[in-house]
Amino acid sequence: MEIKKNKFDEKEIHKFNQYLYNNCNNISNKQKTLFVASILLTLNIEPDFIKDYDIKKPGFIIADKMIELIQKGYKDETLTNSFSFLKNNLKNKYLYDLINKISIDIKKYSKDILNKFYSEFCVWDKNNDAENGVVLTPHDIIELMIKELDIKKDDIVLDFCTGTGSFLLEASKYTKNLIGCEYNEERFTLSKCNFILNNLDYNNLYYNSCFNYKFPKVDKSIINPPFSCDVSDEENDENITNWKNYNKEQKFLLYQIQCLKENGLGACIIPRSNFNNSLENTNKFKKELLKHIEILKIINCNNKVFYPVAGPECSIIIYKRIKDLNEPKLSKNVKIIDYSNDGFDINKKLRIKIKEPEIKEQIRDLDYNDDWNYINYININNDINIKLLLQQQLLKTFNNQFTYNILNNININNTINIIDTLKNDLLKIDNLQFNNFKQIKIKDIFIKIKPLKTFQIKKTIEGNIPLISSSSLNNGVSKYINDFSYNGECISIARNGSVGVSFYHNGKIGITSDVILLKSKQNINYNLYVSILNYILPKKYSYSNKLTETKLMNEIINIPIF
Repeated sequence: MEIKKNKFDEKEIHKFNQYLYNNCNNISNKQKTLFVASILLTLNIEPDFIKDYDIKKPGFIIADKMIELIQKGYKDETLTNSFSFLKNNLKNKYLYDLINKISIDIKKYSKDILNKFYSEFCVWDKNNDAENGVVLTPHDIIELMIKELDIKKDDIVLDFCTGTGSFLLEASKYTKNLIGCEYNEERFTLSKCNFILNNLDYNNLYYNSCFNYKFPKVDKSIINPPFSCDVSDEENDENITNWKNYNKEQKFLLYQIQCLKENGLGACIIPRSNFNNSLENTNKFKKELLKHIEILKIINCNNKVFYPVAGPECSIIIYKRIKDLNEPKLSKNVKIIDYSNDGFDINKKLRIKIKEPEIKEQIRDLDYNDDWNYINYININNDINIKLLLQQQLLKTFNNQFTYNILNNININNTINIIDTLKNDLLKIDNLQFNNFKQIKIKDIFIKIKPLKTFQIKKTIEGNIPLISSSSLNNGVSKYINDFSYNGECISIARNGSVGVSFYHNGKIGITSDVILLKSKQNINYNLYVSILNYILPKKYSYSNKLTETKLMNEIINIPIF
């Protein structure tokens, strides 16, 4: 006769969690997940552990026995040292109650619930890792990256930035050949607990810096390396992918490539700024990558994927290891994916899925000097109301000129003339007729102005000349100063801050170093071009995908023919 198992009620975890947080205030947030792990390991070894104790037994005696049992069961000093805080920080009543609560659940649901408890508390782990660039990967991203690797039963999978073991735990659904490495004692302990409680072989889980260990060549590798974290450990003298000449997350990615067999697959999530083309060092890094890999996919993530940590915008690179080359090889037919609309929203400080993701894709060939991120190809066409864009730009220009006149005490008649001109121009726009477009490159129409000087906002003297910064407000005017960078007709474009925002100016202006100035090579309608640039550039570029002078001058736009 088949015995029907009780279905585990996950509310039990939440009740336990609440009890822990209400009563164990003398345990730091950093230690609470470790505390739960110690109870689960103890009960994994001896489910009836608590029967030899009662609520009157001093907590340190129970804690001593727990640590002794864990050391005897797993013979790992690093593991047991992580639990030494138990001896001094717990009142016997709460320790007894918490162990007893889980013991009762084990009898009701079996030992299989231990990994459910553990998974819950890893989610609630409140440590300070984010200050060091270490952020736990959300489960939807873990599933996405693992799926892209197409892991087979016999594949060996490596994650040398193991953290709490989430990637390898997901990979264990497909293969049991897992290798992990973690340099932080607390996270190593938590990852080993994950392996133990899920009945995985932890003999290939190492406590060390990954750069001090020479891993065997593997079939698949997946990592979420620490961001902006310099590491000096380099005991591994193998430097096939030139990883020793790089730092931070670039170093980790190149090291991952070195660990793969030829034709092995890798997945890595890092700040997307590593894949743009705004810096010489970034292009140098991408050039090195293309000597060793063929890129299969670049996936741009939502900018709140690591919420509540305010991290950088990230991308996932999926790639295949190739035979090492002396010169970079173009990656053809790369799928560039915009995953920014991932279906998640922030509700009560939690990232919650509310709908299915809306994914956009591009197929592109990637060279090392290209921007590898998803690019919005935005063009003005008949679906856009050109007249409305022009009228809006005229109003912005009028506001700028009107303010300038007031500050410079220009007589009222001149201001009235500006208003009359505005009315006439708005009417002219209404009467414009066009039925075609032509493509032009910015550098064919404009030249970049070299300003006489640039200014720092805080280091200027007040005056009546507008200082243009990277702000999108007030026509870019941040204040009025007594000196200028340029005098004449021009367009200002923010390369930082409100990236891509453009304004028309005529007369003396000052600019900060965050602004690019353009002037026309010929007689043009400045308002037309500014309107179109304002429509296109802010949608295409961002703080992490900066607008450089090279990108701007090579930008191709559609211009209506009137």
